[in-house]
Amino acid sequence: MTDYEWKTNVVEMIFSLSNRLQAIGDELDEKTTVKQRLFITGVSRFKEAPTLGELAKVLGCSRQNTKRMSVDLEKMGFVAISKDSNDARALRIGLTQKCAEHFEQLGDWASGSLDTIFTGFDDDLAHSVYKGLLRLAHNTDLLTKANGTAIPEAGS
Repeated sequence: MTDYEWKTNVVEMIFSLSNRLQAIGDELDEKTTVKQRLFITGVSRFKEAPTLGELAKVLGCSRQNTKRMSVDLEKMGFVAISKDSNDARALRIGLTQKCAEHFEQLGDWASGSLDTIFTGFDDDLAHSVYKGLLRLAHNTDLLTKANGTAIPEAGS
């Protein structure tokens, strides 16, 4: 296999796995999608409720898409949107008790699914895959900057 072919195969596999994981994840919960759960996970990683901009940067999507997802999840009762106490223009996203209770119920099933996905992975392999994905994310950020596109950096 040539250098170009294996690189193409890796990118194709990432897209394929992404689609498959999304389909599996969407079946997990009839109330929320995988993207909504990733959004909620993103919010939960902050010590204090993040602003839309902070959250957009972590999620790697636009502020507009972050706001749209926030509004949808607020209607479902999973997040609360509030104005920042220091900057009335900034909106903060916090998780609700309803959200915590809902995701506590999903915990065991989600944990079991992750265990299945990572069957056969020892710590070294899992760490290597993670490091490789971090490098791909970093290089994608470099490409984004070089092309001048407006997609925020992942993992910043």
